[in-house]
Amino acid sequence: MGSPTLAELDWNECRRPVNNAAPGEPHQFCAGPRVPGKPYCAGHCERAGAGYQLGRSLMRAA
Repeated sequence: MGSPTLAELDWNECRRPVNNAAPGEPHQFCAGPRVPGKPYCAGHCERAGAGYQLGRSLMRAA
């Protein structure tokens, strides 16, 4: 069985897309355990925050 679609996720599962869906095809999602209060699992929260922190660092350096 592959990764679930959005409609198949439970409320406590990570909502990070894990495929590059073609037009008309459903996205599939990580479905790992979500961090309380966040839409993603710990690994995807860390990745999402890393990009934000890098951008802020670059803005300060400019």
